[in-house]
Amino acid sequence: MSFYPANYKRKESQSDYMRLAEGEQKVRILTAPIMGFETWSELDGKKTPHRARLFSEAIKLPSQDGKVKEFNAFIVWDYSASMVRVLNVTQRTIQEAIYLQTLDSDWSDPTKYDIVIKRMGKGMDTEYTVVFKLPKELEPQITLAFKAVTISPDNYFSGGHPIVRETDQTTEVSNSVVDQNQDIDF
Repeated sequence: MSFYPANYKRKESQSDYMRLAEGEQKVRILTAPIMGFETWSELDGKKTPHRARLFSEAIKLPSQDGKVKEFNAFIVWDYSASMVRVLNVTQRTIQEAIYLQTLDSDWSDPTKYDIVIKRMGKGMDTEYTVVFKLPKELEPQITLAFKAVTISPDNYFSGGHPIVRETDQTTEVSNSVVDQNQDIDF
């Protein structure tokens, strides 16, 4: 007899933030971008972002290296993780590719098509390419997952998360983990 129930499976926690790893990653943008400027500092050994809507506000924020970066944070469906996530884009090549695509009247709404972002190289030699797929309807699972969250852009500027999950994604454990009639020796 196992200590855990036979059907127990530990649920891996996944971050609400998508990182662009080496290779191709497909996303569907679900909302208009959250735009602003950010700096980073270290607090208690942990890197912490500070964000503002305006550059004039951002230059007053704590910054470890004195840099202020413009960001476009997109709420996306991350196909590889099968979940709604935040894709915070500070890379100019990606920002510009998406922006220029939206200027074309046939492609003006990036919520109507998938985007594949390819990352190649490391460090200062990193390059990104962006490919726009043909428009298609959202898959039902994406629609359901998106309806299950609330998007709060203001949270992003106050150190919080812009995605508020309606359901608790922690592992649920049944009450039968320990037989209540069993004596426990100490």
